[in-house]
Amino acid sequence: MTRAARRRFCSAGGKTRWGAALLAAAVLAGPAAHAIPSAAADMDCASQSLNRQDIAKVEAVARPTLPPSAHLEVTYACWNPRRSLAEVSTPKLLTPEGAQQWWAVSCQGDESTWTCAPPELKQFVAGDLTVRDRSHAVELSFGQGILLARARSLASRALSIYADPGSRIRDCGNIEGGGTEPPDRHRHDKRASPSEPFHVNVIRDGLMDSVWLDDVDVKISFDATENPAAERSPCWLDIVVVN
Repeated sequence: MTRAARRRFCSAGGKTRWGAALLAAAVLAGPAAHAIPSAAADMDCASQSLNRQDIAKVEAVARPTLPPSAHLEVTYACWNPRRSLAEVSTPKLLTPEGAQQWWAVSCQGDESTWTCAPPELKQFVAGDLTVRDRSHAVELSFGQGILLARARSLASRALSIYADPGSRIRDCGNIEGGGTEPPDRHRHDKRASPSEPFHVNVIRDGLMDSVWLDDVDVKISFDATENPAAERSPCWLDIVVVN
């Protein structure tokens, strides 16, 4: 599970509350490059694994929402005596376009009971995207209902907006919609070096397609339309996460 996925899975903050986790894997046949990285805002875990009894409970609750024949695996766990979190996933398949695709279910439990959210279709691809006329490596996750071409296009646009020192777009939190300002550039870039891939999630949230720039904790949103000419100007939101 990605750093941003764990933040959204465990935390709430900023101007809104985020629910289910977003997941990205870096390779199809093995552990993700960012499988369980650390994040200062993550919920503390007494253990990052579940015992057999809890695994059985989680899978029993999650299975009715997934294809009966699907093999399930607990791909993330955060156990505490009173509150625990887990994610259950199906195996990853490769689409004709070359993206990975799988189902994931986010669950939480107390001392005796587990409950799970509806399953989410996850998609992931790694490759190069154009960012301000330069090619850059990007690890791109995108949600159900978003085509790969759309995800790549929005990721490229959002990264170019953020990287442009002269860009000015409206704040998504401004309900009046008046005025523009630059996306917050004061956040620390969490990548170890500028040559590392950008980590981006694209999700459809109602009438918006939102691009989460995980390395800088900024979200840039566009109207959820496939016709760029019909899109209103994008907006941005600085993501603040607390325990």
